[in-house]
Amino acid sequence: MRVDKIIPCVCIDHKPTVADSVYYGMPQLKVSGYNSNGQFYNIFCPNCGRGGCNEYKSSYLALKAWNEMMKELWDFQED
Repeated sequence: MRVDKIIPCVCIDHKPTVADSVYYGMPQLKVSGYNSNGQFYNIFCPNCGRGGCNEYKSSYLALKAWNEMMKELWDFQED
């Protein structure tokens, strides 16, 4: 599975443009643990620390949860 787009964190001061770095507002995905079934992943914003509470069975599920959370926060912020 593949995530087509990663939504940047709401802590940034403006929406990313071509003048910004490709890492501007992007979350970090890291392996947070291992067990007999494989790895667990954690995703969080390195600037504000948002996210990072849950562990996911795959990187795809972590990015999917991140995108859902950011979509809700961006929509809430624009209202």
